[in-house]
Amino acid sequence: MDRPPHRLGVERVVEVHSLPSLLRRAREPLPPHCPDWPLLVPEHAVVPFLGRHEELATLRAWADDPAPLSIAVLTGRGGTGKTRLAGELCAELAEVGWDAGFLTTPYPCATRLDVLRPTLLAVDHPEPWAAAIGELIRHLTGRRRRHRVRILLLTRERADGEWWRRLVLAAADPTEHRATAAPDSDGLPDVGGLPGAPGGPGVGGLPTELNELNSVTVQLDGRPLTRAERVGHAAAAMRAFASPRAVLPALDDPGYDDPLRVHLAALMRLRGDDVEGGELLSRFLMYEQQQWMTVWPDGHEPVDAVTARQAVALVTLTTPTRQELRELLSAVPGSQTYDRGLALGDWLARLFPGRSGPQGRLAPLGPEVVAEQFLAETEGLDALVMAVHDHPARSAGHLLRLLDVLRRSSERPAVRSALLSLLTARLDGLLEEAAAEPSARLGDQVEAALRPLLGSPDGDVERGTLVRCLCVYARSLLGRQRAVEALAQVERAADLCDELDEPVGAAMTYAILGATLAALHRPHDALEAIAWSQAEATALMRQGRHADAVRPLGEAVAALERFAAGDPVLMGHLANGMLMLGDALIETGRVLEASVVLHRGTRVIEDDLLRAVARARLAFCQSELGHHEEAEEARAAAPGAYEPPDSACRRAHR
Repeated sequence: MDRPPHRLGVERVVEVHSLPSLLRRAREPLPPHCPDWPLLVPEHAVVPFLGRHEELATLRAWADDPAPLSIAVLTGRGGTGKTRLAGELCAELAEVGWDAGFLTTPYPCATRLDVLRPTLLAVDHPEPWAAAIGELIRHLTGRRRRHRVRILLLTRERADGEWWRRLVLAAADPTEHRATAAPDSDGLPDVGGLPGAPGGPGVGGLPTELNELNSVTVQLDGRPLTRAERVGHAAAAMRAFASPRAVLPALDDPGYDDPLRVHLAALMRLRGDDVEGGELLSRFLMYEQQQWMTVWPDGHEPVDAVTARQAVALVTLTTPTRQELRELLSAVPGSQTYDRGLALGDWLARLFPGRSGPQGRLAPLGPEVVAEQFLAETEGLDALVMAVHDHPARSAGHLLRLLDVLRRSSERPAVRSALLSLLTARLDGLLEEAAAEPSARLGDQVEAALRPLLGSPDGDVERGTLVRCLCVYARSLLGRQRAVEALAQVERAADLCDELDEPVGAAMTYAILGATLAALHRPHDALEAIAWSQAEATALMRQGRHADAVRPLGEAVAALERFAAGDPVLMGHLANGMLMLGDALIETGRVLEASVVLHRGTRVIEDDLLRAVARARLAFCQSELGHHEEAEEARAAAPGAYEPPDSACRRAHR
């Protein structure tokens, strides 16, 4: 029977890396003849670095500390200058002989890391990869060569939030602690706060070396730009973009409280548009799209504005190579013809050149705040996201990027809707793909994308959908041996089931609850939950809804098989569960799967009568499959023990 994976994300590819090979440079030259948006991208550093003297001094002192390994967290909303500040630190340290840059994703797990010289690893948006970064830290603590390593984490979330605790748990490798520690309000074991953060009590339960990481937290949200700082940023931006004689934009709007929006206002003022802060991003994107169409390839009819925008969104969501782009463009509705696809590919390569060469990836639209607004304004984003996911040329790397961008942009309702549609329609397939390619850490990204959905306020997500997602998430956590966290999610699903008259969701929820309680060594509670699940499944079968009963019955059988051995009561429930599952599969025409379950039942069921029933039902399946000799052997072992369901009899004699 097809069951969701129960070992999601456990396997790891073991490799050896030198840290410099994992880094992307913090500074890249501005592409020639580029549109305006690259002028705002932090890695090009077109506008001189201004302000943040105190924050930069704090980070310099942190880097200069003699400790061999240390972590700092840089927080702030999009546009406050986190990436630019980290880039300045990287550039300064590179000048004095450090290896410094941004860590590429997904982060590899390795048993040996060669640190050749002092190294700074900057990590943008570490939340989905918190466990992987924790593993990286654990490997770094075991180094023999003691060159300094600094890890700078850039996040929009709280520095001492749930993602930090996942990082700490992975860094400490607390296998036993994960399964037994008391959960916090979000279901994670309580491991303490972030060292250096306000109110952070220090991380308990860690090895001594990790307790001495001397973490530092730098917050950029706490102090918005003053009027004088806005003027300074605008003037510097206008000098960098064009003539210094240009008139400054109006900067009194409260929306201009971060450097990015001030630079954007300066750029728009130079283009002859003095807009209000609330309309700034939309007006800039409107201007950009008009400019983009001026480089449309000669000899080809331009596409309409919706197709052009969707094509740019495709590049932003997947960052494909040029070869991959030719195939993926068929996900855009207006690009199906060969000539139009070629023209679109050539146009996109001009606008977003990225790295050179046939294997070089196109650059995404940036900065991130601009890209997020662009996606939110893209017509048909839901359908585009689904088409990209389902595209035969889409790789695991494309999917990682797709989920990451949608998650980071999900504060915008249109993007959140696209992410919700993808997760609810394709969640099982996402988890199956994650299990098939554990080294890609796709499971981490799916889990990160689920968290904001599962934290939705009541009414934001349809409750039946929320129950299903909570169950799938709990099953994923259970497969990662994080049973305490899984219990918090599945108990929330059970509470919601009490308010819904939906037996399918209830049967599935209580089956996963039983598996989770069993993993926490609570067999009697697990049995009670599984009994509830089997009762709901029985009701479904009596209503003729056999297909709906298959999934929860499979979950319950899988749970019982793991912990029932040696207990006659539990073995009795396992026997009944296998027989019910076999019946449900027979009734839905899935005879081959039924034969697999029943064959397994003849080996594990201890009760003689129930084993005979399983053999008789297996004989029926073998006969249906044309395996007549095997069917006769099974019948001889259990004569007269089983009459198949009426509908199955009718199919057999039809």
